[in-house]
Amino acid sequence: MCRYLLHPPLALERLTESARGQVVFELPHPRADGATHLLLDPLELIEKLTLLIPPPRFHTLRFHGVLAPHAAWRSAVIPARPEADEDGPRRRRPGRGRRPGRRGRRV
Repeated sequence: MCRYLLHPPLALERLTESARGQVVFELPHPRADGATHLLLDPLELIEKLTLLIPPPRFHTLRFHGVLAPHAAWRSAVIPARPEADEDGPRRRRPGRGRRPGRRGRRV
């Protein structure tokens, strides 16, 4: 959490306002075409920033390379799951499930 607070996704030092009321964003690295700044209307900036917000209940953590779910070498890197006991199916822990003598809902 502290790491995120120290390095926010948008550096406010790179934002300035032009004389026309537009927002000037200084790029961290020059683009391939040589551009070093973006000139945006305030609503354009808000539109671009809102596109970065993930939808609700959307997993933002992604795995790539050998950690990806369908990677061919994943089994060589990730430890195997513990095997089931050979005695039979796993039993429930005591205290779980329905208890005898308790039928219906409590009011």
